[in-house]
Amino acid sequence: MPFYNGKSIIIEDRRGKLYTFFFQDHKLTYSLYHRDLGKVEKKLIVEDATNDFDGSINYQGEIYLVCKDQKNNIILLSNHRDFSHGKYILDHHKGIQDIMIRQMDHQIHILYHRKDEDTLGGYTIHHYKDDGMSQQNSEICRVNSRDILNPMCCLVEKEGLLLTYFDLISDTEQIFLRSYSKSDESWSEPIQLTDSREVKLYHDVLLDDQNLHLTYCEYTNGNLVVKYEKHICKNGSNRKIYEYTISNQGNCSHPILIIHDGLLWLCWTEYSYIASRFSTDQGRTWSELYLWDESRKEDIILFKYTSNKDSPARLNHSFGKAKELGFIGFGKLDQVSVIPLKEGGNHSMAGKDVLFNGMERDTEKNKPSNSIKTIEKGARSVDDIISEIREEYLEKTKDIQGELMKIDGRLTIIEEFLLRYTKRFKDYIE
Repeated sequence: MPFYNGKSIIIEDRRGKLYTFFFQDHKLTYSLYHRDLGKVEKKLIVEDATNDFDGSINYQGEIYLVCKDQKNNIILLSNHRDFSHGKYILDHHKGIQDIMIRQMDHQIHILYHRKDEDTLGGYTIHHYKDDGMSQQNSEICRVNSRDILNPMCCLVEKEGLLLTYFDLISDTEQIFLRSYSKSDESWSEPIQLTDSREVKLYHDVLLDDQNLHLTYCEYTNGNLVVKYEKHICKNGSNRKIYEYTISNQGNCSHPILIIHDGLLWLCWTEYSYIASRFSTDQGRTWSELYLWDESRKEDIILFKYTSNKDSPARLNHSFGKAKELGFIGFGKLDQVSVIPLKEGGNHSMAGKDVLFNGMERDTEKNKPSNSIKTIEKGARSVDDIISEIREEYLEKTKDIQGELMKIDGRLTIIEEFLLRYTKRFKDYIE
C-alpha cells in the first residue's frame, strides 16, 4: 500500500455539494462535485502555493480557505466568489506554519505557529480573529519543540474553541489543552493532558459531551505505538480516567479518532497497511486489532473532513482510497484480518493499568477480549459508574438496547453514513 501523506481536504455542504481541495506541484486546486447534477467542476486556486492550508464551513454554508504561498503571504479565500479573489491577511511573515481555520457564528478564527528566530526550537501560537467589522491578531502562548514541530488540533464547541498542542516540559514533549471562550473572548490557562517521559508524535482529539478522547504515537523500546487517553473535562477542570496502549510495538503513525453510532474507532497506519480497533463503551474496553485488507492493495490518503450537515458522526480526519475517495479503517468488518495482540512490554492488555482515580486495576482480570461476542458481553456487565448510567439508559430504551447487543462480526454502522455522501462512496460499500 503506498500511503500518501499529502495535504487534502474534503468539505461537504447540506445541499450535497462536495468540495475537494488538494495540493500538487506547488498548486492549490479544488474539485466541486454536484451530486444532484452528477457533474464535476475543477479549478486552480493558487499557483504558487505551499502545502500549508486549511478550510472550514459554517452552518450557513460559507466556506473559507486559508493558505500560505511561497512568498510567505497568508491568503484568505471563500466560496462567495468561487475562491477567485484572495485577501492577504498577513504579508511576508516568515516562520509561519501549521495554519488552521475555524468558524464560530459569523467569526473567522485562524491559528498558527510562528518560529521564534531568537530561540532554538521556540515558537509562538497566534490567534487571528475576523468578526466582519474588525480584525485582531494576538499571541496565545510560547512553546518549545524538539526536532519536529507537532501540529495542533482545534475543535469548535458551543462555548468556544478547544486547542491542543505540544510543549516541552523538562525536555519532554507533552500535550496541553487550552479553551477559548467566545463570550469572554479570552483563552484559558493551559491544562497538561499527558505525563509520560517518552517522545511523542502526531495526535488527534475528539470531545463527546464531557468526554475528551485523545490519541497520539509514542516511542516504546525504539518502536512507535498508538496511545489512547480518556479525560473528563468539566467547568474548566480536567481529570484523566484511563490510558491505554492500543497497538503492538511497530512502525505506527497518524492515529485518528472517529465516533459514529456510539462506537469509538481508533485508526492508524502501520507498516504497509491501515489498522484499527473500536470501543463500544467510550474507550474503556477495545476490540481485536484489525488489518484492512484493501489497504495493502489500494493507494491510501489521509484527508481532513468537515461538513455543516447534521450527522451522528464525529471526525476530524479519515483514511481513504485515493481513486474512489472511499473511507477505509472503520465500518463493516468483511474485508479485514485480525492481527494478534502481543503481550508484555507496555501493552495495555497485560500487567497493570492505572485508572487515575488513586487505584490500580489488574488488566489481566479486566482486559478486553479478542472476541467481539465477549466484548459485547463485557459491555453489558461493567460495574463502574459509567456502566450503571448506560445500563439505566438501556433499561429505559429497550428498543435501542436490542440494537446495541447485535454485534455479530459484520458491523453495518458505516453504511447509512456513507450513503449520505457521493455515488463514489456508495460504490465503496457495495
